[in-house]
Amino acid sequence: MGSELDETVKVKLTIEYAGEAFSGFQRQAGQQTVQGSIEAALSTMFAGYAKKTGLNAPEECLLTGAGRTDAGVHARGQVASFSWPSQFDFDPYRVLSSINALTPRELQVLSAEERADDFDARFSPHYKCYQYRIMLRKVEPALERHRVWQISQPLDVPAMADAASRFAGIHDFSSFRARDCSAKTTERTLRRSELTQLDQENILFTVEGNGFMKQMIRIMTGTLVEIGAGRRQPEYIDQLFELRDRTKAGPTAPPDGLTMMWVRYEGEGL
Repeated sequence: MGSELDETVKVKLTIEYAGEAFSGFQRQAGQQTVQGSIEAALSTMFAGYAKKTGLNAPEECLLTGAGRTDAGVHARGQVASFSWPSQFDFDPYRVLSSINALTPRELQVLSAEERADDFDARFSPHYKCYQYRIMLRKVEPALERHRVWQISQPLDVPAMADAASRFAGIHDFSSFRARDCSAKTTERTLRRSELTQLDQENILFTVEGNGFMKQMIRIMTGTLVEIGAGRRQPEYIDQLFELRDRTKAGPTAPPDGLTMMWVRYEGEGL
């Protein structure tokens, strides 16, 4: 690798974290976030490299995430990227080991790998997969607290599955975004939207898409529960695409049951 201070190598991180420990992915002053925790770890790591080698460390290290998960939302395969200063040797295992030693235990970097200079976790073409888990039980779960949305009433799962299938395709999801969402466009492509009953207690809602707006999946889930409770029919999803009105959709489901499962880019079985 070169020794010029302005030369960098793009690095891709794959990360898992327990959402209840963080105020979301995006850096926030005075809050523990995924981005802030990793950036602080990288700064400490580069300072150590600089002291050991006598080379200059970068003034800052900015991390870009594939998705800005909300507070309480989990990840098994979040992806982030940053620029590695080429004056320091890049050892993937050492990098992930160092970050994991410097971040909360609820966050673990699973892999660190070099990518092409133009790779960007957020803007390089990709698909994401999220899963939302609902637990039908009158008693609050002890072992899976923070991992499911516990609902004590029975739900019409076939009706919910019918409704969930209607999200697949290219639609205007204006009715399914947070009121303060700043996305410039509201059309999204979902290539998969399935709801299945895993067993007597557990329902799993799986979606794959090329992008999601703020709280979009949680609002979709809340609307499915409204349908499962018999307050709406599955066909109402089609009406919501036309209405483009957040106030007409269901409530925002709690973050606990939502997990980012994976992010795949071109050349990765997209």
